[in-house]
Amino acid sequence: MRNYRDPEVLQAELQHVLGASPLVLAPSAAIRGEGAYLTRQLPDGRSVIISHGKDGTVRVLVNTCRYRGARVAEGSGCTRRFTCAYHGWSYDTAGALVGQPGRPGFDDVQTADLSLAELPSAESFGFVWLVPAGSPGVTAHLGGFAEPLASYDYASFQANPPMEVELAANWKCLLEAFFETYHFPFVHGNSMVGQGSIGNIVSFDAFSAHSG
Repeated sequence: MRNYRDPEVLQAELQHVLGASPLVLAPSAAIRGEGAYLTRQLPDGRSVIISHGKDGTVRVLVNTCRYRGARVAEGSGCTRRFTCAYHGWSYDTAGALVGQPGRPGFDDVQTADLSLAELPSAESFGFVWLVPAGSPGVTAHLGGFAEPLASYDYASFQANPPMEVELAANWKCLLEAFFETYHFPFVHGNSMVGQGSIGNIVSFDAFSAHSG
């Protein structure tokens, strides 16, 4: 049970996910067009904005106002400004501070120093990736999986609205349940899933450290 419940194991996993490897945040198709944005929560609890800037660049911005730390965006949509509801500070789609009520009271602070914090990211293979400092690039991370992934041309796909489900469950238990088909005839016996599957056989292709 240690692999499921030990806090030290969890911290090691978070470090691996957030500190060692690129992490997919969203399909590029979900933020097409100037001003398109969506928010995501990282495994460490931080909220980020994936923003399609006026210059065509997609950025990953920390969803935290630089004054008192309130969030400046929720959900998804299209906008020219991200505005903090607490003090009214506003930021453009590149994260630059462009509105600051009571500006004369901040004469000793440089506006350029108050942009939304930007996290290292990349847009490739039809997805937006968080790329932690010191981690390999996306292509290097994918290894042998890069070529088959590129062949799908995900950048040309249409993205459906995201669906979020909150579950009080260990993420590894969920993944392990979806990675095996042994339970199909019993749990899904009355559906096409159970009736159209061979429950005691699973096949997959290995691509370096990845599988598909």
